Amino acid sequence: MSDYKYAASPPEWVPELPREYDTETQSGEVVEEVGVIQETGDTTYWKALQRIEVEDGPDEIRACYYTKDGDSAQFQRNPMSLPEEPLTELVSFAEGKIL
Repeated sequence: MSDYKYAASPPEWVPELPREYDTETQSGEVVEEVGVIQETGDTTYWKALQRIEVEDGPDEIRACYYTKDGDSAQFQRNPMSLPEEPLTELVSFAEGKIL
């Protein structure tokens, strides 16, 4: 069973904002995020919606997640997934903050 904790800023084990954002086609900075800490057994996740200031275009919103690795975070390149209720609550929580 998972435990969910919503927050307007990342936990201390996730790097501070702003964070670099680079893909093959875009670059910019992650400037804001809200998320949920999900704890499942031995693994802790920061599942977030991030506002990214893109250098050559309009701001974007990205859904992503990090896993806790000791005292630091590992960004995961896989899609973020949450059950329907926590995802709906995360989107509602993000309204007025980054959305």
